[in-house]
Amino acid sequence: MKKTLLICFLALCMLFSACGGGTSKGPGGTTPENTLNTDVHGFVEGGIHNYEIKPTGKNIIEKGSTQYKVLIPENADDTVTLAAKELVSFVAEATGVSLDTATAAEEGGKYISLGQTALAETSGVAADPAVVGHQGFIIRTVNDNVFIQGAESIGTLYGVYSYLEKELSFDWFTTSTYSLDETDTLPLNEYNATDVPDMGYRLSGYGYISRNKENMNRMRYNDGNDFIIPVGGNLWHNSFNYFPKADYQEKHPDIYADDGTQLCYTAHGDEEELQWMVDTATDVMIESFKANPDKNLITLSIEDTMTSCTCETCTQYKEKYNADSAAIIIFLNRISKEVGAWMETAEGKPYARDYRILFFAYHQTNAAPVNYDAATDTFTTVDDKVVLDSHIAPYFAETNGDYTQNYYDEGTANTEIAYNMRGWSAISNELYFWSYDTNFTNYLIPYNSFGAVQDIYKFAFELGTDFIFTQGQWSQTNATTGFGTLKGYLVSKLGWDVNVDVEALTQKFFDGTYGDASPYVYNVYKEYRVLAAYQTDEMGYKGSRSIFMNALQEKFWPKNLLARWIDQLYQGIDSLEPLKTTDVSLYDKLVNNVEVELVSFLYLYVELYGNVTDLETVNLYKTECKRIIESIGLTLYAERNAPVSTIFTSWGLND
Repeated sequence: MKKTLLICFLALCMLFSACGGGTSKGPGGTTPENTLNTDVHGFVEGGIHNYEIKPTGKNIIEKGSTQYKVLIPENADDTVTLAAKELVSFVAEATGVSLDTATAAEEGGKYISLGQTALAETSGVAADPAVVGHQGFIIRTVNDNVFIQGAESIGTLYGVYSYLEKELSFDWFTTSTYSLDETDTLPLNEYNATDVPDMGYRLSGYGYISRNKENMNRMRYNDGNDFIIPVGGNLWHNSFNYFPKADYQEKHPDIYADDGTQLCYTAHGDEEELQWMVDTATDVMIESFKANPDKNLITLSIEDTMTSCTCETCTQYKEKYNADSAAIIIFLNRISKEVGAWMETAEGKPYARDYRILFFAYHQTNAAPVNYDAATDTFTTVDDKVVLDSHIAPYFAETNGDYTQNYYDEGTANTEIAYNMRGWSAISNELYFWSYDTNFTNYLIPYNSFGAVQDIYKFAFELGTDFIFTQGQWSQTNATTGFGTLKGYLVSKLGWDVNVDVEALTQKFFDGTYGDASPYVYNVYKEYRVLAAYQTDEMGYKGSRSIFMNALQEKFWPKNLLARWIDQLYQGIDSLEPLKTTDVSLYDKLVNNVEVELVSFLYLYVELYGNVTDLETVNLYKTECKRIIESIGLTLYAERNAPVSTIFTSWGLND
């Protein structure tokens, strides 16, 4: 494998060694073969994605005419109402026919029924919550009516998108870029379908998705704000929101770790202080549950540091239970007992729910309090005191991992982390997972998580993960670089079904996102993947904390390849010219999408080779990079406090 990659990489460098740094429009070179093939883990059992679709020979819409209406319940909530609007809108765009919406079925009428309508009930159609869960759905055809229904409204919305995909090839790639067939016929097919996401909750870690409700819905991502209760405005890393130092440090110093960076979850062995901590946190949670009656998740999670309390009592807990996390579990178990007791009271019953209290298994608390038997490859809880209450669940995360590699292979930076994750899975009924897939030190530099992400999702699914968040360029609100839009798309698919054909989806994404420029952009991507594999396998762009690695190094980015990729992407833009006279709006969207991918390579070329390239070319690349960044709305080049304007200043463009 490595020898093959080396040969492909050297062939690329030799083939394109004559490429300069200008913007010539010459023909592209030979594309290396098999650059996207990866050794992924095999098919993972357990998912529910069953579609039986048979033709009836009848049509819902035929040559501009229909007898069908969209039916929703009389008391339809906002989500089902949105589902109807989305169905009507996309069907109208595809067929030219706008379906009317009704809230009551007429005798002899024909309908596409959404949600729990009276017609669905009389037709014997009902989504079983035990099967479809919170967000899955069924699609059934009964007596020439089509029923799309989730046990919850969000499932109905997702069912509409699936129906549109099956019937009209609908797929949402990135902001305002999607596929949809144009046709004068919408057939009536006989459906017997049940589809349930492999990961019950799927949060997007890219800002252009998570800050855009339309993108979230159409890519079937969830909004954490819809079901996680914030504490002090924070969904996580909020332990100091429960216990603000300004309020409590003077009177209750023992509740803080010796170095002050975290809480001390044993209160330094002072039982009276520990009970005060339990009572105080319980009160905060009770008020939070009262203020958020429709949400069932809340976190009490450590601060974002790599530290834990090292006091004598915490050290004893760690030694006894094999993990720093033991003290947190014991602490939260006590809180959960008090919260549960309150929910049984007259005051608490109106707010009672099947709640979850999440804590971070992160850095110092990454390891579970387990014993491991190597002979049987099994984990067991160290002691009954660290058995998790049924309302307590770990939120597993580790920035020390290497997300260029999967979690199955031994001998990587993920070996210990995978062990820890397996330990938590063995002792917890639920597992929440926070993954990563970008270079947080520099968003403008591509990060090669492409070959590992599917196996990471499969690993998580096999361990029973029901909640996944893959953090990418979360602080960018309008776009993302380094083929990040492809990542956002692929992760949306993998969260729903970990067994999807990633290569086929990748080709579909490029064709839908770049139009006639797709061959040019796709070729750049494939060649980048050859280089990226060589970077990780031979040059060290991998390992622990690879998401923070300084990748702005000449050894990683050959000058001639950067110049070639820039040239090819401009050729792709040139190929879109005919659209200027036929569909200027589409032209603008597609050019924008191609230009997003120019940013990384223009930036790398200027930073690494600006001093060995003719001034005219360097100035062109600088001004083009600045123009594109401003036009697509990029504001940061790294995770925090890194405005792109500082780059422009260093280039002499803000004078």
